[in-house]
Amino acid sequence: MRRVFGEPADRGAVAILVSVFSIVMFVIAALIVDLGMARVTRRDAQNAADAAALAAANALYPSGPTPDFTAAVAAAKAFASSNYGTTATDWSGCSTAQSLPYTPSGESRCISFDSATAPVNVRVVVPGKRVSSFFGGAVGYRGMDVSAMAQALVDRGSHPSCVFCVLGNTTHALQNGNVTVADGDVYFNGSITMNPNGGVAATSGTAYIQGTATPLNQVSNPRQTGVAAVTDPLAASIVLPPAGLAALTVKSNPCTQGPGLYGPVSLGNINCTLTPGLYTFTDTFNMGNATVTGTGVTLYFTCGTSGVRASSCMGDTTPGTLDGSGNGSLTIAAPLTGELQGLAIVYDRDNAATLSMQGGAGSSVTGTLYAPATKLAMGGNGCGAASRTMVVVYDFVMNGNNACFNSSYLATSNVTIIGDTGLVL
Repeated sequence: MRRVFGEPADRGAVAILVSVFSIVMFVIAALIVDLGMARVTRRDAQNAADAAALAAANALYPSGPTPDFTAAVAAAKAFASSNYGTTATDWSGCSTAQSLPYTPSGESRCISFDSATAPVNVRVVVPGKRVSSFFGGAVGYRGMDVSAMAQALVDRGSHPSCVFCVLGNTTHALQNGNVTVADGDVYFNGSITMNPNGGVAATSGTAYIQGTATPLNQVSNPRQTGVAAVTDPLAASIVLPPAGLAALTVKSNPCTQGPGLYGPVSLGNINCTLTPGLYTFTDTFNMGNATVTGTGVTLYFTCGTSGVRASSCMGDTTPGTLDGSGNGSLTIAAPLTGELQGLAIVYDRDNAATLSMQGGAGSSVTGTLYAPATKLAMGGNGCGAASRTMVVVYDFVMNGNNACFNSSYLATSNVTIIGDTGLVL
């Protein structure tokens, strides 16, 4: 007898097939849900790692060139807790084979740095979380551990926003002087005026002027006017007073007595060699016609009496200042290592005394000239040797026929810049 499909025996077979297929589809759907949860947790872990690494990098150098590992680790843990719910117990049990060379004492290797003295990289591995399977246990899938890693870079050695930075929102009179800067940008807040022989050039950068330049064609291209004001690019990088000040004693002759605390100094017509170290002046350092040289030297100008530094320059009628307006020359180079690295000439942030320098052929400065409240007056009848300096001053003026400031910025000779942080992908 011929059987017709759909009779009871066939319907039983179909029911079995449907049951098996339903179980398979249920298992697949369950695994998709579980894996989806793991993927969401993995994304949360990566976001937490990114935030923690950036937070640690931003906290690593709070106020100067010395790293604060305690603050950086605390920032990383705080952001991981806020974004991923990690606890102190999670961190104490965290281990990884992906750490950078240095881990602060007492901390797990899940927060690590590339150096114990001058780190520029921080790596965070957030502690792993177990994502349990709600459905997968039926087929032997018990869940998975989820973690993530991120590394952030602290930009400490790149070019600053400007290498010749004039901060004052005023008119800066260059007269017949010329400013020529290589390897960086020139930035004038306020406006500049020039006589027919004056000029500004950023030979491998851009000249930015907040206000106007008169005449404009004496500023070389590329140039931009009407831009936003630049802020002090070294506000976070230079700690004042400089390290080592407390160890100095009062002296009277920097040419023969070396680093120390100095009141008024007048050199006259001599050759003066400064030995390496920190020279602090609370009154005028008058170079006269002297030839002053020194390597590994930092000249620091502050306020006080008889070489003893005051807490502020407010009300000081004779603050420390460099008077190089004579026919002498100044050729100094900043220290290349240590707490004074890159600091050549430094004024307290509230010291507004005029800094006078000549552009003679024998003068040059290697290292940072930092005087954010000060007028730098550049004079002379010739163009001096090229300096390797970053300049931050409030006002810049020039006088004399063909007065010149000529500099080529070199990062390794100047203050280490503490700037933005970014994730390393």
